[in-house]
Formats: sequence, structure tokens, C-alpha cells
Amino acid sequence: MLSPFDDYPIHPSADPIAHPATGDPNHYDRYWFNGHQKQGEFYFSAAMGHYPVRGVVDAAFSVVLDGVEHSIFASGRMPLDRSTAVGPIHWRHSGDSRAAGSARWEPYEHDLDDAGM
Repeated sequence: MLSPFDDYPIHPSADPIAHPATGDPNHYDRYWFNGHQKQGEFYFSAAMGHYPVRGVVDAAFSVVLDGVEHSIFASGRMPLDRSTAVGPIHWRHSGDSRAAGSARWEPYEHDLDDAGM
């Protein structure tokens, strides 16, 4: 089955991108970014991983404010299109490698407003 990523020249083999070139269950694609203030009062980190042989996608977002860490973790079944959304976490890239992407989360059973975020 073809996916939107098959339009890009990123194939590790002649197979569609939805099929990894290896059967190794530890094969993965991960990406992350983080940022902080120079004084260290604020820090954030965001990550997402796709594990195509295992059929799993997971994501995390953490922010440290005034020395207190607040984190969200999500995991789910990986769709063939390598979606960048899992649970309440959604990633979006602007398409411009010089510009920052964005991450957002949606309300779920743990209300982030109650955590002071």
C-alpha cells in the first residue's frame, strides 16, 4: 500500500515506505527537539517515534517551569501514513526546514489546566 511519504525520495529500499527495509523489531524513526531560556527557568522537550515493524507510534512532551516538570506521554497503533498524531499529541511541520514546527495537545482525561500549564 502506498502512503503520502512515497512521494518523497527517502526510501531505504525499492518497497513502499510503509514497509521497512528490515524485519528487525528494533528498527525505528525518531525525531525530537527542545529549547530553553539562557537562565534555565524554562525548558521544553518534544519527541515522537515510529516503530514500523512493531506497528507502534509514541510521543512525549515535557516542560519544566520553575523547577517543576510536567509531562505527557502517548502511544498507539501506527497508521501506514506515519501520522504525526497519537493520543492528545499532534506534531506539525511548516515544510520549511529553517522554520520551527509546532506541537499541540488536546484535552483528555488528565486536565492540563489543573496542573498549572
